[in-house]
Amino acid sequence: MRRVALPAVAVVLTGTLLAGCAGTSSSSSSSSIETPEELAIAVIGPLTTYDPALSDSGIAPWMLQPMYDQLIRYTVDGEFEPNLATAWERPTELEFVLTLRDDVTFTDGTPFNAEAVKANLDRLKAAAGPDASLFSKVATVTVIDDTTVSLGLSQPDPSLELTLSKNLGMMASPAAIADGTLATAPVGTGPYTLDLDESLTGDHWTFVRNPDYWGDATDFPYNQLYFKKYADPNAVLNAIRADEVQVAYGAADTADAAEAAGLDVITAATNTVGIVLSDRDGTMLPALGNVDVRKALNYAIDREAILETVALGYGTVTDQWFGPQTVGYDEALDGVYEYDPEKARELLADAGYPDGFEMAITIPPIHTALIQAIQGYFAEIGVDVTINDSQANFFADVQKGATPAYTLQNAQLDLFSLAPNILFPGGLQNPFDSNDPEIDALYTEIASASPEDAAAIWQQINTILTDDAWFVPIYNGYTIAYADPDVNVEIWPGMSTPWIYSFAPKS
Repeated sequence: MRRVALPAVAVVLTGTLLAGCAGTSSSSSSSSIETPEELAIAVIGPLTTYDPALSDSGIAPWMLQPMYDQLIRYTVDGEFEPNLATAWERPTELEFVLTLRDDVTFTDGTPFNAEAVKANLDRLKAAAGPDASLFSKVATVTVIDDTTVSLGLSQPDPSLELTLSKNLGMMASPAAIADGTLATAPVGTGPYTLDLDESLTGDHWTFVRNPDYWGDATDFPYNQLYFKKYADPNAVLNAIRADEVQVAYGAADTADAAEAAGLDVITAATNTVGIVLSDRDGTMLPALGNVDVRKALNYAIDREAILETVALGYGTVTDQWFGPQTVGYDEALDGVYEYDPEKARELLADAGYPDGFEMAITIPPIHTALIQAIQGYFAEIGVDVTINDSQANFFADVQKGATPAYTLQNAQLDLFSLAPNILFPGGLQNPFDSNDPEIDALYTEIASASPEDAAAIWQQINTILTDDAWFVPIYNGYTIAYADPDVNVEIWPGMSTPWIYSFAPKS
């Protein structure tokens, strides 16, 4: 087997719960070229809605990409290129103008035009999906003519290209939006359509080639994509070894077995893994409103031990939430919370909790081993952890603040677009709406700052977050994918699952 290490990248996100692919050969559909018939894709965290506005940018994209095109294409090189939008410009800091293709229709026959774009973008805030805050700086969407749309901004937003290249930039049929049927009956302009007769929501999904796709069919060589849900990483590994699938989202504890089975193992540094102490004001759990308590939780964790036992060395330990590939990373902040349970107990006692307290933590399905390790370390300082294993409801539970804290693999690419989720009221990672006026003021400066000045400001924000212990960062982890050696798979910068744009037979 060949181990393929991709360049380290910074990443946006949130949650990494999906996996894989498979295929055989046959002739193609509309393009009359020789293509493989099927690529089967294993998933652990299933898609819960077909509506891009209600989905998140971490888990959903590769199950939505077959059906929906984005306005802007984000490339594996970390660049942006035309897609449904042929061009874009910023006439001023508060304007973002898109020029659109004029030769595209949705699969229900509805024309793609400026009115369709407006219908999609206008509903993003009202839909209040997990990533709605990424679009929060867009105040107006104005149709200039059939192929031109102007976005009016309330504040400068240097991250709009990235936002419009992910799920919030996926265009759905205005007719389906008006009917309110997108969640169960997707209608887009993408290279594939969902075969409802061959799909069972929550278990398996079949996507067949769109014969009227506007783009180059050879960009998507498989005639059919098949997604299948598996219970856990071991089941995924068994499926790919049995050739039920040919690509899978991997895990540290199965990577060696995948390698031994002759699979390509592709890795990329992507996520900060740790605990989000979302109830920082002590609304649900008063103890978390005390900064000494939050610091105590940081001192209680043996990060090196967790990296080796849970991630099996796939990553690097960290004490800060901004990853080493972001402009906000500050090497001086790593090591500020060295493992010191005695200091942790002293801080708890000083804060009025000498006997500790009880604390509930929500986890995604992939964090069972992580939370068990955390439970043990917290128990040593008197903090009794109850686990809310929310499974497919993870993001819903996080967003509604079901517990005062949760674990997360937080992918980071562009801090400006990530910040609304972390730092400000209404963000997915801030369900209790805590706020820091100093951070607000610094963030406002960034949009108009030079790259050098922006980096310095981000490091100031990072220092505040670390000093005030908004999080318990543990390690910077890797996205791991497995692939049959005959199938090409790449991990996109900033994305915690492989995207369908690279899936192809190797020549």
